[in-house]
Amino acid sequence: MSEFPTSFPSTPSLKKVSAARFPERRRDKQTPHPAGLPVQGLDGAISVAQIGLTHYLRVSRTLKKESRALYEGVLRADVKSPQPDIDIFTFANGSRIGIFYIDPNDALTVEQQLRSLWIEFDVDDEPATVAGLQKLGLRPFEHFNNEPKYFQAPGGQVFGIAQRDNRALALSALPRQSTREGGSHEQFAHPEG
Repeated sequence: MSEFPTSFPSTPSLKKVSAARFPERRRDKQTPHPAGLPVQGLDGAISVAQIGLTHYLRVSRTLKKESRALYEGVLRADVKSPQPDIDIFTFANGSRIGIFYIDPNDALTVEQQLRSLWIEFDVDDEPATVAGLQKLGLRPFEHFNNEPKYFQAPGGQVFGIAQRDNRALALSALPRQSTREGGSHEQFAHPEG
């Protein structure tokens, strides 16, 4: 038996929620990559893939107050609630995290979240952000590369906090390995091989 659910509780359609919140978003428009990397143009030129700016989490409805304290309070995102069980947090660069507040029995456990996707926030003032997180009772935890500092949000979502100016420096500290094809591109190596 799988440790993860094979179906999820009924939640509003992501397409309906997205279309209602962001009518200006069109798939045929290209948004420049925030790091200045090339993106696929309308002429079909090949480029790198990029992660979109909108992400969704499912969090126990008992953690709504704590989630707002983190994303709106400490991380300074604007919040809108298109429905009572949904908060959409929008950050300064236009990225968004939508939280669906669900039955606690349907949410991933804190331990399962450690094996789920980890996200990172680039911040202008890392010490002030970390101090704000500590006021919420959140503490950094040990992991394979202690830069940036990683925390667990209410409900267990893992996130890192990195000083915006030091971002390239932190990435350059990771061990690297050559690609299998022997090309000149390098990939980040996982510390456990």
